[in-house]
Amino acid sequence: MAKINVDEEHKKALDNIMQTVPGVRPGKMFGYPAYYVGRKMFTSFYEDGVCAKVPLELKERLIEDENIEPFIAMGRHIKKWVLIKVTSAVDYQKYADIFKTSAEYVDELVKKK
Repeated sequence: MAKINVDEEHKKALDNIMQTVPGVRPGKMFGYPAYYVGRKMFTSFYEDGVCAKVPLELKERLIEDENIEPFIAMGRHIKKWVLIKVTSAVDYQKYADIFKTSAEYVDELVKKK
C-alpha cells in the first residue's frame, strides 16, 4: 500500500472548518484524515481531494461546480458522495457549508435508525 500524503495546509484548513461544526470529531479512514459525527464518518481526505456524504438531490447540483465531481473509490461510484478538489487550502472555505450540511445529514441518518 502506498504511503498516504495529505497536505498539512489542507488538513489545517479543514480542521478549522470542522471546529465550527457541533459534535464533530477527527479520526481516520483507510489511513486518511476523516471527520465523524457520532460513530459515522461524513467526510474524509481521499487521494487528491476531500469526499463528503450529501443527500442525492444536493449531489446532483453540486457536481455542476468545476471543483466537485462524483466520488469514485476503488473503481466504484459511491452513490451519495462527492469529491471536492481544490489546489489552495483557503479554497475549502468556499465549501464550508457543504461540510456542515454533510455532518447534519449523516447525523440525521443516524438518529432515524
